[in-house]
Amino acid sequence: MTYEEFDKRCDELENAPLQERKTFFADVLAGETEKTDVRMMAFFRYALLFYRAGDFLAAREILEPFIIDYKSYRYRPEIIACFNLVGVVAYYVQEYALSRFYIREGLKIAREHSEVSRYAYEYNNLAVTYLAQQDYEKALEVIREAEKNMPVSDEVMHAYIYRNLAEICCHLDRLDEAKDALAKCVAYRGREILPEEVRIVNTLLTYKSGDTAGYKRCCAELREHLPQLHAEEFLASCKVLFDCGMDAGDNAQVEWVLDAMDAYLRRDPKEAQVGLRAETCRYEYAKANGNTETNGNAEADRNSGSNGNTGTDNRSGRSKCNTDSRSGES
Repeated sequence: MTYEEFDKRCDELENAPLQERKTFFADVLAGETEKTDVRMMAFFRYALLFYRAGDFLAAREILEPFIIDYKSYRYRPEIIACFNLVGVVAYYVQEYALSRFYIREGLKIAREHSEVSRYAYEYNNLAVTYLAQQDYEKALEVIREAEKNMPVSDEVMHAYIYRNLAEICCHLDRLDEAKDALAKCVAYRGREILPEEVRIVNTLLTYKSGDTAGYKRCCAELREHLPQLHAEEFLASCKVLFDCGMDAGDNAQVEWVLDAMDAYLRRDPKEAQVGLRAETCRYEYAKANGNTETNGNAEADRNSGSNGNTGTDNRSGRSKCNTDSRSGES
């Protein structure tokens, strides 16, 4: 199969049932034994199907043989996207050091081939792994590198970078910088590109700034949109509501969040990430109130992660570590 034939067939299958697309890529990999562009892109697009379906570990399992042997293939920019995707998977299953390893390898390849438009992208992805681990100083250092490289990046990345910069600055109590970054995010169509994430940062910023009226308005907006969200967006929204509620001693808001998580699990009891987070929050709330007797199991689960296979698309709306459409994701 020529690359043109492969690419055409991918376009034809774009709206086909998921299983039909999976079968096509599996058949290509079984039949295309030479290390061609077709085989490389089949690895990537096959893994991407599982990633988009929320089966992160299956996506990694598919891509790992290519990642190990990528130097045997002719260079294409999509190789960077392959490393990025494996880094994304590691991020979502909370393996942050491993995520950084893959993202840095992708950045190294980008530098070797002067793919300058990728630099901001990869630095942004590195920054959010530090943000997830609450290493805000390191996150700030790295997101500033992303900001420096924005002039040669795709403009859509500007909204992501400024959104993440705003959150990092909030956590560091650099509130004027956070306000400036959020304004720039919105100027780069942030409300259109990643609306839920803008609402999340705005909630945190108004709370930190002591803007009571703005904070209440932001909380109401988050609560209004919560039932519509996929798991990752849902959890991110719940987190800011829960954390601010706990910090303010607002038991009513904390209990509302716990009830919302319970309601989500009644709708979709297979969402392991939501179940784990609900137990963790319940334990933290009980502990703060001096009552942990009914939450003993949560303490054992607090640092355990999801297996990465929830069966649904639970990527965050902001896609903090997303793959680049310019390099193969459509």
